[in-house]
Amino acid sequence: MDPRDLLESSRRWMGMALSALSRPEDADIAVHHAAVACEHLLKSYLAGLHPVLLAEGKDFTSLLHAVGHGDKAKGKDLTSFRSVALPEAYARVAQLIPTLTVDHNEVQVAANARNGVAHCGIHDPSKAREITTICIRLAEAILPHLTDDAHTYWYPHDAVRKRFIEAHATKLGDGLTRRIAHFRDAYRRGELPEDIESYLGIGPAAEAVRMPEEAGVIRVIPTINLFTMLRDTSQKDLSRMGAQTCPACEECAVIGWRVGSSYGDDETPYEYRTALCCRCLLPLSVEEVLFLGMGEAIGLPPYGS
Repeated sequence: MDPRDLLESSRRWMGMALSALSRPEDADIAVHHAAVACEHLLKSYLAGLHPVLLAEGKDFTSLLHAVGHGDKAKGKDLTSFRSVALPEAYARVAQLIPTLTVDHNEVQVAANARNGVAHCGIHDPSKAREITTICIRLAEAILPHLTDDAHTYWYPHDAVRKRFIEAHATKLGDGLTRRIAHFRDAYRRGELPEDIESYLGIGPAAEAVRMPEEAGVIRVIPTINLFTMLRDTSQKDLSRMGAQTCPACEECAVIGWRVGSSYGDDETPYEYRTALCCRCLLPLSVEEVLFLGMGEAIGLPPYGS
């Protein structure tokens, strides 16, 4: 469970995945290998903190191996070690690196596709590029936390990586353009929800719907009343709060984070965050905030860094 071994394993799996993309008949191999590469990359990060972060929490044998007492384990062979699956590995890393530009739902899509190939030989060739793109983006987000030598990781397939990332950026930009135009038009027409708290999932009534079993708690940063409070805040005071021009309503606005928790299809708990304009309620993912060049003002690094 050496993080360096996991990083190298990830590099080899990703290399085989990108190579397979050039052969249409090997689309299933590309999907499977790219998802395995991402799992090993996530686990390399976790293992670098402590191997116990890889272990399934209820498997005592695995926990013993992870803390260096495998000789006392019922299954002394390290191959008996049971580690967390890809979605859970992502959920753990996402709590430690909140700037990941791939969300839980995308990781779940990649995991499902990988499992379909591994367990049943089932795959959808038309989804191969989409899923591989998810894996490339996730690898790009994790690599800076593991190594300064990303070139070695992608070699000799860096041109393929760039092609996929550029295509994704184009698609992301097109989608953002349409959404921004929609929210700009709605704002100018005054078509905003009257009950802002319910719209954002804030307040006892909303929480009762969203978290019947203590799940899905919503909190807004910097304050739970951010969006209603700032409606009447002066431009001068807004500037003191790090306000910037929203690309949709084109008003001086604070872009605050809506942060919450939920459960995936496999019951894996995960956190999510969405940036929201306090004026027009334009929602933006972490990746979209960075893409628009707005990340630095709210504590995120530049897009692609």
